[in-house]
Amino acid sequence: MKKAIILYINPVILILSGALAWPSIKAKILFYIPNSEYALASIIIGTSLAVYLSNVWYPYLKIVKKTEYNKKWRPLQLSANYIFKEKYNSINLAINVMVPKRVLYHRIEPVSNVNAKKKIVKFGKLFKVVWHSGESAPPNFKMTTNQGFAADAYQLGPFSSKVPTGIVTAGHRHLYNHKFHPDQQLLIDDLVIVGSYAIGGGSLKNPAKGVLNIESRDINSVKIFETVKTIEEFAKTLKYLANLCEGII
Repeated sequence: MKKAIILYINPVILILSGALAWPSIKAKILFYIPNSEYALASIIIGTSLAVYLSNVWYPYLKIVKKTEYNKKWRPLQLSANYIFKEKYNSINLAINVMVPKRVLYHRIEPVSNVNAKKKIVKFGKLFKVVWHSGESAPPNFKMTTNQGFAADAYQLGPFSSKVPTGIVTAGHRHLYNHKFHPDQQLLIDDLVIVGSYAIGGGSLKNPAKGVLNIESRDINSVKIFETVKTIEEFAKTLKYLANLCEGII
């Protein structure tokens, strides 16, 4: 859209504005359409304003928005970087934050584990990624609040004694019922480990605000699940970063 504005719309607006301001063209317009001075002035001012907004104001707003976004998530970014470097220096980890978003309908979930046909769900909820760092899922990947470890964390809340984490390679996938459709699974088939923790909430009246996920496509990440101690450390990391998010989202 931005490319189209720069290449096509802006030049047309500038040519139109210049033509209307040209004395000979202006005189002809006034001859055929008397008393149109105010209309011509409005068109020239309007087109000039449109050029200004598209070339100056809109890019400025994008810069401001990006700066505010980075500033907002900086505490989480710095904390995650420090923890990952100190505890998991040899493992490539990614982190993201998702929030539930109500939609009119979706057709994402399978009818059942044995029926891959997608069911239509009205007024359902999807997880929307609002921040991420590291290698994330493909842009076309979508999931509902009933799928994956994220769904377990979102529904259990932050006060559950169980922290949804695990190895999710093909050899371990049968241990979980993540309710992914084959089309979804294909997009995240390279994931090795996933851990999720609820952000805020913890009751029916006060549901979780979202979910923090730590995931990895690095085969070395299975080391996190070697012992009970390393699993507990991973759960503590999830909890700490999720609590940090509560003041952000």
